[in-house]
Amino acid sequence: MPGPDDSLIDTIYEAAHIPELWPALLDRLSELTDAWGGMLFTATPEATRWVASPQTTDFFAQFLGAGWMAKNPLVERGVRRDHAVFLERHPSALKRLAG
Repeated sequence: MPGPDDSLIDTIYEAAHIPELWPALLDRLSELTDAWGGMLFTATPEATRWVASPQTTDFFAQFLGAGWMAKNPLVERGVRRDHAVFLERHPSALKRLAG
């Protein structure tokens, strides 16, 4: 499986400034890690903001709509820390991406 290349890294930096690039980028990262899809979200006690790869958008919208975000232990742990952090659930995906 190929690892990250310069165009992938460039796209990550571009998405930081052009949010519309995130869905396709998450899709690409999902393909590289043999994942079903990807979601990127921030959660505070006041709001949840998110973006997802195309195949996971409906799922995540339903997840939020049904109130499951409030029951997610990873989100709870992140909100308690009260600072920006990446919370991982499957470190093996990161290993696969690194090649």
